[in-house]
Amino acid sequence: MKDFLALVIQLIIEMFKGFGLCYIAYLLLNAFVKNKSALLKFNEVSFKVISFIGLVYLALLVISICLSYLFGNAFEKYAVLYGLFGFNWKGFWLQVSLYTVATQLVRFKKIRSSKVLMFMLSLVLLSSIEMVVFLITSFHVNFLPFQMAIWTFIVQMILITVLRMIVYIGLVSAFYFMNEQVKKFRFADTK
Repeated sequence: MKDFLALVIQLIIEMFKGFGLCYIAYLLLNAFVKNKSALLKFNEVSFKVISFIGLVYLALLVISICLSYLFGNAFEKYAVLYGLFGFNWKGFWLQVSLYTVATQLVRFKKIRSSKVLMFMLSLVLLSSIEMVVFLITSFHVNFLPFQMAIWTFIVQMILITVLRMIVYIGLVSAFYFMNEQVKKFRFADTK
């Protein structure tokens, strides 16, 4: 159960990154596309989805922490307490706070309508503490890969980025179509 929750939390974090990428793509498309109604509709549905996913993330994280502490062995209990209140507690709480606050700020119309604030929120959702540590250590002189390996790394990062966007767009599209079907069904019952 704990492993399943950890997997779902990791998938939700990927959804946050997908939202950040899709919003940046939305800003770029908004400058070039003349018919903006479909983009605006997708963006509004995307805001609803990401704010819901942010609440699910927080709830699953609390459940995962409680399960690991209550039903884990002594090492897992120590790891949970050390992660929450140990030497690196700032990184854990900063990441949880940023993800939760950023996803809930999109509920406010003034923030949603400001492209600069939404761009900054999408950058917050794109970044993570692990990514910052990875980038700092991977570009250190002792960890530089060979010339051939750097290109495979770049291609992998591009493919992962495209995959994140596709999965997030698929999730938002599925939510939109299910929402439209429910509206049609609801209106059919009232007639």
